[in-house]
Amino acid sequence: SICGSFPQEPQRYTEEHAVWDVARRDTVTGDIFPLCDCREPKYFNDSPDECELNKFDRMMALLHAQVPGFRQLVVVDPEFKVFSRIWCVAELVEGHFSEIDQRVQLCSSEG
Repeated sequence: SICGSFPQEPQRYTEEHAVWDVARRDTVTGDIFPLCDCREPKYFNDSPDECELNKFDRMMALLHAQVPGFRQLVVVDPEFKVFSRIWCVAELVEGHFSEIDQRVQLCSSEG
C-alpha cells in the first residue's frame, strides 16, 4: 500500500485528472493502489528533513558503502517512463557516480 496518499484529485474530465488517475493505478493490472490507513504522521516535500521521498539517492550511496556486493537492477517499463521520473533518474545518477554495478532489464514480448 502507499503511505501518504496521492495529491488532491483534480477536476474530473480534464487532462490533469487523466494524468492523476493513471499515476494512482498499477501499470499492469490497472487497479488503484491501496492507501495506507496507519496513523503514522505523513511527511512530504514541504517538510524536507522528515520527508522520505527526497532521500533515495542518499540511500543508494549508504547501501553501496555498507552492503558488500550491492547492485542496482533497473527494470524499464515498455514506455520507458522510468526515465521521466526524477527520483528514478536520481538513483541512476547516484549509482553511476558511486560506481555501483548497474544492470538493465528491458520488457520483452518473447518471454
